[in-house]
Amino acid sequence: MEAIAFGAFFNTILPKLREKLKDSKRDKIAINANIQDFKSEAEAVQSQLEDGYSRQEGDKARLMRIDRRLKLLCQDTQDCIHQFLQKQKGSMESCTEFATKIQGFNDNVQKLHEEVKTCIASRKGPRQPSERYVPSDKAVGMLERLAELQELVQLTGRQEAPKVISIVGFSGLGKTLLAKQFYSSEAGMKFPHRAWVPSAGTHEEVVKNILLDIDPQGNHDEDAMDLQRLCVSLQDFLRGKEYLIVLDDMKSWEMWNKIKYAFESVKGIVLVTTTILAVANACSQCINGYVYKLSPLDENESVNLFNKECYSGDTDYAADILKKCDGLPLAIVSVANYLQSEGPLTGARCKDACNKLGALLVQDNGCKLPEMQWVLMNKYTGLPGHAIRSCLLYFSMYKGNMDALPRRNSLIRRWQAEGFVDGKTGYEYLKTLINRNIIQSMEVNTDGTTKRCRPPGMMSEYISQISMSENFAALVSDQVEMGKNRILRLYFDDGSAEDDIRISRMDLTLRIVLTLAISGIACKAILKFEQYVQLVVLDLKECTNLDDNHVEAICKLLLLKYLSLGKTIGNIPRAIGKLELLETLEMRTNKTVKVFKEVLLLPNLIHLLGNFVLRMTPDDDLYNFLEKKSVLETITAHVSQTAKGFPDLMLHMSQLRKVKIFCTGGADVTDKEVLTTAIKKFIQRGTYNVNGGHSPSLSIDFDNCTSIVRECLLGPGSLTSLKLHGKWTPFVGANPDFTKISGITKLCLSHTYLSGNKVLAG
Repeated sequence: MEAIAFGAFFNTILPKLREKLKDSKRDKIAINANIQDFKSEAEAVQSQLEDGYSRQEGDKARLMRIDRRLKLLCQDTQDCIHQFLQKQKGSMESCTEFATKIQGFNDNVQKLHEEVKTCIASRKGPRQPSERYVPSDKAVGMLERLAELQELVQLTGRQEAPKVISIVGFSGLGKTLLAKQFYSSEAGMKFPHRAWVPSAGTHEEVVKNILLDIDPQGNHDEDAMDLQRLCVSLQDFLRGKEYLIVLDDMKSWEMWNKIKYAFESVKGIVLVTTTILAVANACSQCINGYVYKLSPLDENESVNLFNKECYSGDTDYAADILKKCDGLPLAIVSVANYLQSEGPLTGARCKDACNKLGALLVQDNGCKLPEMQWVLMNKYTGLPGHAIRSCLLYFSMYKGNMDALPRRNSLIRRWQAEGFVDGKTGYEYLKTLINRNIIQSMEVNTDGTTKRCRPPGMMSEYISQISMSENFAALVSDQVEMGKNRILRLYFDDGSAEDDIRISRMDLTLRIVLTLAISGIACKAILKFEQYVQLVVLDLKECTNLDDNHVEAICKLLLLKYLSLGKTIGNIPRAIGKLELLETLEMRTNKTVKVFKEVLLLPNLIHLLGNFVLRMTPDDDLYNFLEKKSVLETITAHVSQTAKGFPDLMLHMSQLRKVKIFCTGGADVTDKEVLTTAIKKFIQRGTYNVNGGHSPSLSIDFDNCTSIVRECLLGPGSLTSLKLHGKWTPFVGANPDFTKISGITKLCLSHTYLSGNKVLAG
């Protein structure tokens, strides 16, 4: 149980605890007070940890160890309370025993509070490893990248304005090295006025250092540390001169915005290196600005760099560990140097290093990969808050191959179910992680937003190890045995969950699991759903042996908020109505899935995703609920001769924001007419932005129901996205007018059976 979520857990569990203790007023008061004290202390420790992480100085590794102990302590406290509540009255441990346990947890969290205060007060910590000297002939892959940078420098600028080129990428990729190579190259030496300035320090210090470097003969004492005077002096000096200024490791766009007018109306070159995309965009948001995204080394370049660093043995042995380095030069050099220190390069030694790479990265004392550890630790602790770090750790459950990568919307819905985020926060957190190059977009939508993403190799190894050490989450593979059994979130990879004996040997504590995902066949021990008493997220879309009996058992998991089922399930039982906390119900299958009205009556259901057929006769109670109480925003439904009822229900769904409809030619006339009315009402509602400022999104697979599309396009209304799937032949020559629907930024026409030119000719 993470400390940040303990307050929410406490608020939920307190009424149940009071009911359990109703016969003992004295114990109830004492226990409630102790839990409240624990909550307050845990939140205070977490707050101080965040303060410590935000400071430049201090022992971040020690703070992380305290953080880990706090999380484990909160997990134990939550589990203790849950077990107390689960016990039957006759076999219940005494309130006194329970109170003693809670007091023990309270004592331990107070000790952590004192320890974190001492750690922060000392302000002592290990120094950053010194920068490594790399001669030009040892820098693999830099010639091509240097040539690309020189091309940007040589592009003809417009107007009297500086050319600002931002070099952006993950730490250890070689941004500073590339800037240095240009700075010391023949092209860089041509500039008569040059300055190389680290961006650390105050705005005044940075401008002062530029002046001292670029005009060493000038007298700048009178400017003191007044930013206005310093910027005027710098601008006066630069005017009419050719100059090259490098601002290394810019960490905030505010820094650039404070000093950028010093370069206004003066031509020259400013190079900025940064790990943050938003900083790069801000610095290069000018008339002569460019953002240069430094790419990782490719496979051949990675092998070449490894060969330069590791002189003995057959480097073919290192293929697997180089994959984990993911083209990051610092990672390749760090791993090569470690392997060199271990002796001659052998297959066994490389395999051992590959298997324990994560452990090497988090090693507390005498770390063998100090530079890489420093980078990863500061990336992790530098994130703004505990919740976003939890979102990052969530990626440790996913494999790196493209098919296994999480989809953005599904991932954020899980974060929301877990309580890490709410509303738009999830999208902001993911944007922050991508902005800092901690997470990489691997697939994007047509509008440029992320569709699938993952952490780069070394970050993936690091967070997987952190995640395991904190009992946060684990990817269970058939290749690797887990060393811990109290993991809160489990993803069973294909082939890892089908053996009862193997699962029994793991001795997993399944009653504490919050998230469960299964791929492939699962054994009876894993599919015994009654044991998952705390389960919040259940992803079974890839589970191949799930049946209706399992779904009945799942409907008894009353804390469930996210449920995803696969192609083996064709019906959702009425018992789903028990899951009053459910927010997302997802069916990943091409066939239609039958549901009863109990699904639509779920009070917290926001997303109903799949090819659903409604098995119900709508009544006034359902209409009233959909209009006044339902929070349903996203729905996918099937309309045909045998699947009726949805069009009429859609008329009453007042909160809908995203609708996907499969309409077959077999749908009767009445259903088509009602569906047309419902869709037009949905589009018109978008004009008023009733859904929190979001215009609706509509997708129609219309088969032969072209009349629906033709009527809906008449408008008026507003949509953000419109997707139409089906034969476009009836529209040829009819010139369908999309302009009557405002706000469309994404228009997709698929399976039209016409060439693109004919569709566009309309």
